[in-house]
Amino acid sequence: MKKLKVFSVLMILVLFGALIVGCAPANNAPEDVVVDEPAVEEPAVEEPEVEEPEEEEKEPVTLTVWTEYATSPKSDMAEYWVETFEAKYPWITVESRVISQLIGEEALRVGLLGSEAPDIFHVQSRGEVVDYVEAGLLYDLTDFYNERADRFASSFDALSEWQSVVGGKRWAIPYTVLHINLIWYNVDMLDTYGIDADSIVTLDDLMAACDVLDENGEICFQLGAGSTWPAGHWSEFFIQQNLPEESWFKLATGEKKWADPDIVDAVSYLEEFYNRGYFQPGVAADSRDTTMAAHFQGNGAFFAAGSWHLYNKGGDLAPPDWEFKFIPFPVAADSVVENPVLSTNNVLWAVHADTDVPEEALLFLDHVLSLETAQKHVEMLQEFLVIEGSVTPDNASEEFVAIAEWAEAGTGINWLENYFTREVINEALWGGATGVLSGQITTLEWMQLIDETQARTGNLEFEE
Repeated sequence: MKKLKVFSVLMILVLFGALIVGCAPANNAPEDVVVDEPAVEEPAVEEPEVEEPEEEEKEPVTLTVWTEYATSPKSDMAEYWVETFEAKYPWITVESRVISQLIGEEALRVGLLGSEAPDIFHVQSRGEVVDYVEAGLLYDLTDFYNERADRFASSFDALSEWQSVVGGKRWAIPYTVLHINLIWYNVDMLDTYGIDADSIVTLDDLMAACDVLDENGEICFQLGAGSTWPAGHWSEFFIQQNLPEESWFKLATGEKKWADPDIVDAVSYLEEFYNRGYFQPGVAADSRDTTMAAHFQGNGAFFAAGSWHLYNKGGDLAPPDWEFKFIPFPVAADSVVENPVLSTNNVLWAVHADTDVPEEALLFLDHVLSLETAQKHVEMLQEFLVIEGSVTPDNASEEFVAIAEWAEAGTGINWLENYFTREVINEALWGGATGVLSGQITTLEWMQLIDETQARTGNLEFEE
């Protein structure tokens, strides 16, 4: 019985094993047993550091720049040029020297011939450019200008070329533009005496207004003849606003004399204004800055100054609420010139011929002549530039736009001073005007002085 039970158990196990084998998939080989091997860490290998190539270090360079931007806001503009340039080119240090406008040209002439001449500087007239070219002091900027010709407004091309091109080469880069024949007036004073500024068109109209002011104990004009050029400018107004160009141009070529009756007659208005008492006492001694301050203080109805007068807006001299209103300098009743607009480039950039750092000097000029810098200049100084697009709706004041519209509508005339040597202008034209306003010489004697000086110094050569 016991054996039977054991047999039965064995049979059951066999049958159970057969069932398991019968249920397995056919032709299926037994799977390999995968045993996880412990990870073996590879020894760390240090990669050599690869140094990024560094920009070649520049040798420190010092660049000297001379300007006449002595007082705010012009001095602020000069600081802006230097700060933004040095930030862009940190290896270049700019040494900026400011020269007083009263001695600017003389100081520059001495400096250019000395051992510490500036690398970059301003010139202000064709006469200066010609003198410096003849002395071999200017760097040829023809290629520099041509490569950037699209930066410059074409409306100023003729004016700029006249002043900066000698012998077919460009020796200076035009920058600022002055519209010169303007008179600024005290709005409140004219309103007090019922004078309508817009009705002053002729010199007779202006003298009638001055008579009203004089009768009421007011000074008609503040004029800084002690600085010479403000008075000298009046003679140029009288000539170029009233005589045809073919007439006054002959003064430059020597075909005509300053002492000719038509020239003397035109310029004699200055002496007449003086004899009528239209200027402040001491007119021959007072400087431009002194008379401008007096005008802003309400002492004098009129002040003759060009478009540059706007940079006084917001400055220290003008009261905060001062209205900057202007009229064109009046013409004679028989003038043959319609709406004359006398203009010039009064700041041109130049580079010394013997500069040790010509590449850096050209980098500085490129920076100053960029559109961004030019727009900042207009914003800060309200001054016209030759750079295309420098004036925008955001940086031009109402007064600035008014001058621009007047200039665009008028007859553009190249400023008379650009046709003569500096001796003729400084010594005879400007100096003689001061002589008239001190009562020492007559208009005829003044014109004779100019003829004598021109005969001694000669005439400028003109490009064909």
